[in-house]
Amino acid sequence: MRHVGLVTGLLLAAFTPVAAPPAAAQDAERALAIAREVERVAADRVLWPGFDPLSFPLAIFAEGRTYLFRHPSPPEGFAPVAGAAPHVLAFEGRHPALVANTSIEIGGVTTATLLADGGPGEPSGVRDLAAVALHEAFHVFQRARHPGWVGNEADLLLYPVADAGLLGLRRRESAALRRALAAADEADAACWARLALEARRERFAAMDSAFSAYERLTELNEGLATYIQLRVAGRTTVDIPEMEFPPAAVRTRSYARKAPA
Repeated sequence: MRHVGLVTGLLLAAFTPVAAPPAAAQDAERALAIAREVERVAADRVLWPGFDPLSFPLAIFAEGRTYLFRHPSPPEGFAPVAGAAPHVLAFEGRHPALVANTSIEIGGVTTATLLADGGPGEPSGVRDLAAVALHEAFHVFQRARHPGWVGNEADLLLYPVADAGLLGLRRRESAALRRALAAADEADAACWARLALEARRERFAAMDSAFSAYERLTELNEGLATYIQLRVAGRTTVDIPEMEFPPAAVRTRSYARKAPA
């Protein structure tokens, strides 16, 4: 009988789902805090028509583990986090799918991903990290609702970055935009914005339509996601460097943020 009891115990142990150890709940605090901030923002305001951040799964790598939130079919290797809500799962180490702040399929479901243990210069506060997570969740929304909102990256390979005339117009456009953002009143802002649009129209008319389409679509893709991120982070404007952007920084410019030093 003792042998039967031992065998039964071993079988039960083998087939019972293994929860993460109690200490995992403490280690998960950073990831849980980010997820709670995402939930708070989602409940507090509408960031974009039809965009519900909580309708998409989120994966966060923090404190040496990968945490998965709201995933309908978690892949093998994820276990419940003791002391956390039922929909919070953890994977020991960085899951192979998490290579960047992006969106990618995990368990057959497109999931927003966030690396919360970033390096120097990367966001570190809970609010800023939640803003990045919502940036990536918005990309998941875009792919589902607006699949055409993305530039053809192959066109970037042939983009005329060495054309001095086009670069001059781009820098005139950026300078006018920077002044519009810094203007003290609406009339001045409108005047500078009009000058920026004139330079943009002239520039787009002087280039192949594939390149102007690339810029417009990349602005729809990355520019709008960055807009969501800035709103969540509490920022009301963007940074346009006084010296503008390097000639080849066409994609970086679509985010309307400072180029790397």
